[in-house]
Amino acid sequence: MGKRLAKLGLLCALSLIMFLLEGLFPPLFIPGAKLGLGNIFVMLAVICFSYPEALILVTAKSLLAGIMAGNPFSILFSFTAGFFAVTVTYLCLKFLQKYLSVVSVASLSACVHNMVQLGVFSLINGTKNLYFYAPYLALLGVLSGIVTGFTVYLLIKRDFNFLKA
Repeated sequence: MGKRLAKLGLLCALSLIMFLLEGLFPPLFIPGAKLGLGNIFVMLAVICFSYPEALILVTAKSLLAGIMAGNPFSILFSFTAGFFAVTVTYLCLKFLQKYLSVVSVASLSACVHNMVQLGVFSLINGTKNLYFYAPYLALLGVLSGIVTGFTVYLLIKRDFNFLKA
């Protein structure tokens, strides 16, 4: 159990490092939009650990990223979207692995993440006017999912599965 926890902590730390590095660059096309490179390590957690352990990683990442960014309110957006994205990733990999590649699962997961964040933001602000961003966020989700999924694919191919041991 100690080794699993240490490896999960390592993935969380790597995810937070990528989150912080991404924060140094300007947003992509839409205010606040990022590639979400920290999700590479979240997806690895879904693949190499159990679903509950991946949710623990998302929870820790969301809490720590919100605190580190100085915006505790962002925890609500990050956790909610992360929960749904991890759930979609897990379900796709468990039931549709024969039909979907890691890249396509990552793209779907990124789209879900973006749409959930948009939905939460709309609910909090009480406006539906933000939904005109949905097509752009979906496209950005597909593009970021391709980057994330391809990176995960390469890491797994290069035997990054040491996490499973």
